[in-house]
Amino acid sequence: VRVGEPSRVAESAEQLSSSGMNRQTLILACVVVTSLLVWHRVGMAPIERSRAALNRFEFAWSQQQIDAAVSALEDAAVADRWDVTPWLQLASIHRSLAVARPGEREKWEARWDEAEQEAIARAPRDPVVLKQLGDNRLIHFQRYQQPATLQRANAIFERVVTLSPSHQAYAAQWAAILWFSDDPRAADVAKRAQTLSQAGGYYERSLDYTLIFPLEGTSAIDSGEAVQRPASQVLAKLLQEGG
Repeated sequence: VRVGEPSRVAESAEQLSSSGMNRQTLILACVVVTSLLVWHRVGMAPIERSRAALNRFEFAWSQQQIDAAVSALEDAAVADRWDVTPWLQLASIHRSLAVARPGEREKWEARWDEAEQEAIARAPRDPVVLKQLGDNRLIHFQRYQQPATLQRANAIFERVVTLSPSHQAYAAQWAAILWFSDDPRAADVAKRAQTLSQAGGYYERSLDYTLIFPLEGTSAIDSGEAVQRPASQVLAKLLQEGG
């Protein structure tokens, strides 16, 4: 064996080991970079595109550019398919246009129905989202007095109260719907709303302070603006009858 041969062998082994580590480091770096790119494309990029579209919506809406505002919301909905916000806003806008533009009512009602279903699909257990969708139905009912619209509102608010049974405003609004619909559950639900409103002694929870949509005496509204009154007024007779 030549002198110095063991050292050269050890040096070669060290170079091979170093080369292997470099390859492992390079592979790991590629994996990390690829993961970050995928995460940005799948996770962050849709959110960024949605935010940009929502910003365009805010500007267009502030300028009363209705078509541009609707288009921006539709872009936001496509950009981030999981976000309920664009669909919730589209539902409100389409309902508003169905009320304000009777001549184009069918078109806007169809778009409203679609946006409502998309919003529910993304937030089926969110009482705040569902309550806003139910409010849309009640505003539309105030204008057109369609039984099918009230039935839809009834179903939504029943779900809202089930998901959030301790909220006095939700119970009060559902009681008003049931009462108008001659549903025998109305008195019990109104009593529950009254009990909830008195819990803790907070005035802001009282029925005098809780605004809901009345369903009687609103069919002559032509302006498209929603009418709300204190729940204590809307439910006064029902609460008296229920003792």
